[in-house]
Amino acid sequence: MAAADLASRGLRVLAIDLDLEAPGLGPMLLDETTLPVFGTLDALVEDGISGLDDRFIADLSGPSGLAGGVGRVDVMPVFGHRSLNNAGDILAKLSRAYTEDLAAQGGVATFRDQVAKLLDQVADPRRYDAVLIDARAGLHESTAAAVLGLGAEVLLFGLDEPQTFQGFRALLAHLARFVEPSRANPPEWLLRLTLVQGKAGSGERRAAFAQRCLDLALEAGLGPLYGATFGTFVDHIRSAVPSPSEPGDDA
Repeated sequence: MAAADLASRGLRVLAIDLDLEAPGLGPMLLDETTLPVFGTLDALVEDGISGLDDRFIADLSGPSGLAGGVGRVDVMPVFGHRSLNNAGDILAKLSRAYTEDLAAQGGVATFRDQVAKLLDQVADPRRYDAVLIDARAGLHESTAAAVLGLGAEVLLFGLDEPQTFQGFRALLAHLARFVEPSRANPPEWLLRLTLVQGKAGSGERRAAFAQRCLDLALEAGLGPLYGATFGTFVDHIRSAVPSPSEPGDDA
């Protein structure tokens, strides 16, 4: 939906599927004629073996009809034709994709490092106005790479259900460990994080969801760290969720 909206304004969008174990962008937005030869999974594996050349990168994405002839939406699926035609190798590739690689300057390249490198290679600002990344749901290393490692605006979607808040509690408590209480201002990555209620429904339910998120942030110690004069994470959550009196659809 976000890609279609941006394309309707004439923008050029790259949509990358980083949900390696439950991919959806390829099947939803591409067909047999537009599916590229390779995908995200192939790129992560190949980069650890011999690196990616320009020809390989050109075969990582395909055009989607989602643009409707206005802007442009290119999609990098997890599985390209090569993987789907050799489906028996997919699980082995998944294991290899999460493995740390040897870095060119010594040491190791973590999964986060590998993803950041891949994005530098494919997300050319001369070619795209916006890059959208679909990360894996739940608490996983690949999700952490998207949340902390890419310098992007991060939207965490969750339904108003117990398992959502359980996951948010674990995530926020973990993130709090990366914030020094003595800092005068919150780290930038913290202000790029927004909790979003999926299938929000009525205003009253939306307000309850927002309050629960605020409570979890305070419980984790992310609320009053910077005093009233600074834009805190709690204020960021509050401003991102409309109050019951504000107009808005139920999407």
